[in-house]
Amino acid sequence: MIWFLGWGMKRKIIYIAVVGSIFIAFILLLTFLSDNVTNFVEGTEIKEFYFNGEKTDLSYRILKNSKIEKYEYTAYMTSEDIKKGGSEESYYINIYRLASVAYEVYFNGFKIGQNGNYVTYSNIWCSYAYFVIPEKIIKDKNEIKFVIYSGNELGLSKFPVFITDSINYMKVRDILSLFSAGIPNFVLWFTFITFLFLFFFFINIKGEKKYEILFYSLSAFFIFLNTIDYLTINYIFTDILVFKKITIMMMYISVFFMSLAIYRKYKRKFTLYTAFSLFAAILTVSIFSDNLYVYQRIYGIMNFLIVINVLNWSYVSLKYRKDTVDSILIFMSSVFLIAFSLYDTVLIVLGKFSMISYSLFGIMLFLSGMLGMVLNEYIKLQIKISDEQNINKMIYERSIRDSMTGLYTKNYIFEYLENIENYIFFLCDIDNFKNINDKYGHHYGDEAIIKTADIFKKYSCENILCGRFGGDEFIYVMLGSQEKDALAVMNKIKKEINVSGLSISSGGYVKKSGENVEFVFKKADKALYEIKNSGKNNIKLIK
Repeated sequence: MIWFLGWGMKRKIIYIAVVGSIFIAFILLLTFLSDNVTNFVEGTEIKEFYFNGEKTDLSYRILKNSKIEKYEYTAYMTSEDIKKGGSEESYYINIYRLASVAYEVYFNGFKIGQNGNYVTYSNIWCSYAYFVIPEKIIKDKNEIKFVIYSGNELGLSKFPVFITDSINYMKVRDILSLFSAGIPNFVLWFTFITFLFLFFFFINIKGEKKYEILFYSLSAFFIFLNTIDYLTINYIFTDILVFKKITIMMMYISVFFMSLAIYRKYKRKFTLYTAFSLFAAILTVSIFSDNLYVYQRIYGIMNFLIVINVLNWSYVSLKYRKDTVDSILIFMSSVFLIAFSLYDTVLIVLGKFSMISYSLFGIMLFLSGMLGMVLNEYIKLQIKISDEQNINKMIYERSIRDSMTGLYTKNYIFEYLENIENYIFFLCDIDNFKNINDKYGHHYGDEAIIKTADIFKKYSCENILCGRFGGDEFIYVMLGSQEKDALAVMNKIKKEINVSGLSISSGGYVKKSGENVEFVFKKADKALYEIKNSGKNNIKLIK
């Protein structure tokens, strides 16, 4: 992400467009695969059913019942039709997305399986189920009965009831399991992990963006709860109407919090109006609706309120953009969410049922944009904090170092030594410095100070502090050193300074327990004074 921030604006836009295009291409590939499953495998479709003695099909339809009722659909097939799918000993009835609370499958009077439970209620509208037909019960003419329990909707999506042998069944299973379980479970965990990331950013980010990110995280959390509706749950232990109200309301609440985040970002009151209108509408419908058929029809129409909110996000992100990357992410995510959700909404209103829930893809793209936006903000904040820390560090370094020589200042060294127990303190002075200034000028005097400081730096390390006391005086401190070693180092420094054409006098003192730095300094200054009065260009260490 850091390299992404370093790109120019045009490159960022191109990158976002390319990633979005790849994702759309992937969705189109899945759509093609789902619509052509039966072309990839050998088998037999069951096209004709009988209900109450009349020929019909099992296409999706909305029921007006408010309570669960039983519906029996019967199909008749010859053994040749059943075995068109191969020559294996076992055959499978494959059923994908049969809208109902539960259903049972009977073959020649034998119950061969059940999906869901109409007593404790189930959420199986997105499920894939298979039922084994042992070859020993297959006759020349066979009756297949589907006992379906449903209250508000019933029927298949575009995928038919399909009979295959065991080899072709595995092909069908792999593809349909991806759509019925793989994608919903992936989106479920993707939304939950996105919520955790966003909540983590909310906790760690300070400033005006904090509550905007909180609303993003709450939006992701309620999308996560809504995604549960896409999972196959055989026992929900509550009335199906209550379950639908809860899971569907989660989507509306998610949109509500997202609108609050957009309001925090752009400060446009119309965003608040659309948000609270949506929340009030779904709350009213959920409280007062006691019929699943009516509730499903109404919320299908009310989904257009979601579209209005999302359109508003797109509008304000383009018109009142503060950050171009954020605006592009909001706009593109909103467009994708509208496109996919609107498609599913239109199907609900028209009473149709698709092979794939396209809203799941819209949710993934939308959350990806939201996550990208917050990551972008978080990393920019971290870079800003890092820059501020570097600036503060640079300011601090300048405050503790002499501007001419780069050595530590007297104040810094004295403060540092307050907490040090063992050290040897030297106060050094360039001999005859006033004569150098008077004879050669202050410029040469400055060069002499810099040259001397550079020699001190050469002999500095982790346990040695070099500082400028002021004028032509220097401080040289050796932490925890032995007297012999300290004198050896100081003699090397003196010799190198002499080679450069200068001479230096150094007075040192070995700190004793309980003595403070001011006392140590005075002792070293006294030693320096004695050296100056006894010939200069020498070293004296006192205890």
